[in-house]
Amino acid sequence: MRAGLGLGLGSGGGSLLLPETRAYIAAMEIKPTANQAKAINARVKALIAGGVWPLFDQLLFYDIHDATAALIDAKVPTRSATNNGCAHTAYNGYLGSAVVLDNKYIDSGIRLDQFASGRNQDLSIFYWSNTNNTTGDVVVGVIGANGIYVRVIPRAIANTLRTQICGGTLSYSLTGTNHFVIISRDGSNVSLYVNGVLVQTQEEAGGDMPTTHNVWYLAVNNAGTIQLPSNKQIRLCGIAKAMTESQALSFYNAILDNPVEA
Repeated sequence: MRAGLGLGLGSGGGSLLLPETRAYIAAMEIKPTANQAKAINARVKALIAGGVWPLFDQLLFYDIHDATAALIDAKVPTRSATNNGCAHTAYNGYLGSAVVLDNKYIDSGIRLDQFASGRNQDLSIFYWSNTNNTTGDVVVGVIGANGIYVRVIPRAIANTLRTQICGGTLSYSLTGTNHFVIISRDGSNVSLYVNGVLVQTQEEAGGDMPTTHNVWYLAVNNAGTIQLPSNKQIRLCGIAKAMTESQALSFYNAILDNPVEA
């Protein structure tokens, strides 16, 4: 075991970490430093305090110290995503490729119907992008076997972020980098949050979620074939139950205020 992360965890004491954080770190082969563990713990603590933690079905912190550790689900540490060729940079995240033949993506390992929030009317999909939204394509996606809309796609074309979730499409103008995007469906409305702020909402379009294939990150899973891959770098991503604006803001601030650094 790496020095500093035994029972003592340096001068801070491992017992000061929340049980959720301890379980997450225990699943890592390469452990974070004591300071990095405390930063992760501060994130988890803020997410619990903001009422967001119970909503998560999958939460992947790509912006931590190690590529393999970054694939572990922070909410369910016994579960990990699978990387298919994407490059990892410590403290910044995973980078995809917009070239289809590169075949780079991250497989969440699970279908939407395997989540607690797999119900059609209760879903959020989120990601935090480090790179400019004017290039690349899909960040999260899956297409169902019947081909009906069934894409959950944060997508950027010519400075416009287009999010599609079960037929509901929202657009919002974005420039620059460091955007935290949540697309949420609650049974009444589809809502788009950017950096914790509700920027657009529309009445729910209805329809079932895709459940035949695993959700992929940095590309769309079209029945096992890569589609619309992305050249973005993302710090985190995952799936949760539908979020309110206050929960979206708490989520954003928990990550913003607690970076994991070298």
